[in-house]
Amino acid sequence: MLITRELLERRAACLDQAAIFAAEWPEGTKITLAAAMRAVELGLDLEWAAEHIMTEPAVHAYRDALASARRAHDEATESARRAHREATASACRAHDEAMASACRAHREATESARRAYDEAMASACRAHREATESACRAYDEAMASACRAYDEATASAFVAAFGA
Repeated sequence: MLITRELLERRAACLDQAAIFAAEWPEGTKITLAAAMRAVELGLDLEWAAEHIMTEPAVHAYRDALASARRAHDEATESARRAHREATASACRAHDEAMASACRAHREATESARRAYDEAMASACRAHREATESACRAYDEAMASACRAYDEATASAFVAAFGA
């Protein structure tokens, strides 16, 4: 089967994927192992191509082969993953212990400063509240009086305009 840019576009391939394909294979290409490997190198989406270009039996065969390849990959890499976990476990534990120790030291070193800051802020907030309390009360009373006067003027203007 010859795959061309036109075929990809008819099957609604992403424009960037079709452009990458066309730059590599301006006249199209047959499906070969070399072309498939090059497509992978170029970042072309073979999963999409399988779903949109292959026949249904070919898609099933592809999925079965892929599942088998994934199992083989997982089995082949499991010992490397296990070895990596074992090799790094002690370093990770040492890192965690060092971080815990550093955090404890930091907390202990800053605890008294944090308490002093909290006390100073509480004192400053109390002083601010006490200093502004009467001014805020006077403001609220003046605003309430002004709002009442405005509301009365609005109501009077409404009645006057309605009656006119």
